[in-house]
Amino acid sequence: MEKNKILSQIEARLKSLEAEHKALIQAQSLLKQAESKSKALDSKNLLKLAQKSAKSYTSSANTSNSKLGSRGRRKRSSNGFSKKVIEFFNASGKFLPTSTIATKFKSSYPDKSEVDLTKYLAVILSQQKAKGQLVSYSPDNKGQTGRLLMWGLPEWMNGKKPKPEFIKK
Repeated sequence: MEKNKILSQIEARLKSLEAEHKALIQAQSLLKQAESKSKALDSKNLLKLAQKSAKSYTSSANTSNSKLGSRGRRKRSSNGFSKKVIEFFNASGKFLPTSTIATKFKSSYPDKSEVDLTKYLAVILSQQKAKGQLVSYSPDNKGQTGRLLMWGLPEWMNGKKPKPEFIKK
């Protein structure tokens, strides 16, 4: 337990040093740019450069040591839920709507209502689609409406149409 605590402190310090190093490199490049543009490096300009590098160092150090993302918001973790969804698709072998997927995962998450699980799952599915790990199609060809949207793996598509062996019957 104590070993893990020490290791986490070392990692935090290493991240802090990396952020400081990055800020110093940025300050150095700003100084070089100022010299190349033949600006007078008076005390005001040097002070501005130092403040910029200090500001970037403190902001990067704060985000690296906390659980905040780049926008200052708390990072959310799916706790491996995304991996479970991909594994589920590999096991099912066919395109499925969001409601069917939520029904399958309901037993794994008894504390969530089916509506909440469907909303959470919709976010996970769209994130996986953005990463290229999942695809969706609408079987009615009238557009991708939420109720008729079918989800599956990219290998199951033949161009923009799904392969017939992966369509739910």
